[in-house]
Amino acid sequence: MSYERLIFDMPRTLARLSDYLDLAYEASSIDLSTSTHHDLAGSLMKEDPGRGSRVVYDGSWITDWRPSLGLPAFLPMYVANQIFHQPR
Repeated sequence: MSYERLIFDMPRTLARLSDYLDLAYEASSIDLSTSTHHDLAGSLMKEDPGRGSRVVYDGSWITDWRPSLGLPAFLPMYVANQIFHQPR
C-alpha cells in the first residue's frame, strides 16, 4: 500500500487492507471529521472544521528545493558506491 494509492483511492485501498487484516470494512471509516488523532487529521487547527475531515495529497515535496542543498555532501559517497559496488 502506498501513500498515493491511499490518498487517491481511499475506499478501495482501505477495503483491501481490511480484507488483508481479516477485519470488517466500514465505509464510514473514511470520514475523519471526528478524528482526534494528529496523524490522521493533520494539523489540529480546529478553527476550520472542514480542514481535518478529509485526507488530501501533499505534493509540496515536488517543488521543495531545500533537500537538494545537501547533495554535494553525498557526492563522494555516490562516487565510491559506483566504483566499489558495480554488478559483476
